[in-house]
Parts: sequence; C-alpha cells; structure tokens
Amino acid sequence: MRVLIADDEPTGALMLSRSLGRWGLEVVVAHDGEEAWRMIQNGGIAMAILDWMMPGADGPELCRRIRKDERHAHMHLILLTARNSRADVVAGLDAGADDYLISRSTSRNCAPACTSAFVSSPFRTASPTVWRNCRRRWPTSSS
Repeated sequence: MRVLIADDEPTGALMLSRSLGRWGLEVVVAHDGEEAWRMIQNGGIAMAILDWMMPGADGPELCRRIRKDERHAHMHLILLTARNSRADVVAGLDAGADDYLISRSTSRNCAPACTSAFVSSPFRTASPTVWRNCRRRWPTSSS
C-alpha cells in the first residue's frame, strides 16, 4: 500500500517514512502542499499523512481538496500538527481529516492512528501483510 507523507520538515518526514517502511508500506514524500496534491492526482495513494503548516496548500486545504474529489475522497487522511487547541482539532477534522496527531507525540501515536486505517476491510484486503504487522504490534478489539 502506498502512503504519502506531506511535510516540509525533512527530518520528521524521514523518521516517519522509515517507521512506515518497516511495516512494509511503500512511502512517498512531498515537501509542500502543491507537490502533495500533484502526487495524489497521479493516483495510487491509499493514505496521506499531512502536515498542517507547509508551503503551498496547507494540510487542511489538502483535506478539503481530497474530500471534494470523487477519485480520492475515500483516502484515509491523518493531519499532523503542533497545533493542539480544541478549536484546531475541530477545524482539522471539519476539513476532512480522519485522524489528528499532535506532532510532538507522533512517535507514540502515529502507529495506532495508521493502524486505524487498516482496520477497515478494504485496507486489509489491499495489504494483508501490512495488516498482519500492525495487528501484531497494536492489537485491536477487531483483530
């Protein structure tokens, strides 16, 4: 399964990319919102992890674009940000994010948030190896 990380911070994107790659995911990285949008338009992306603040289109704007586009509206979206107010969380989810992660807790919370994408049967069917790897590390009540 192909996952897009859109983050203008190279170190964070690299760390997250390596973590997801260990699960057997194919990871592609965009360093700004417009590059991410072009990659999404090219197809093949099943899940996107989007930084809130980046050049070009920001994370919430990408969420809105993706949800409006029938070809990609089904994509699982995780918004990654340092913004932690209740209003920010609501704004991110209203923009179309499926999950909202505070960036300083990424290493702890990204795995369970990504695992939630695999709980749905389309992801299990599309990537059974990744599903098994996630289920072993982070068991859920539905596994």
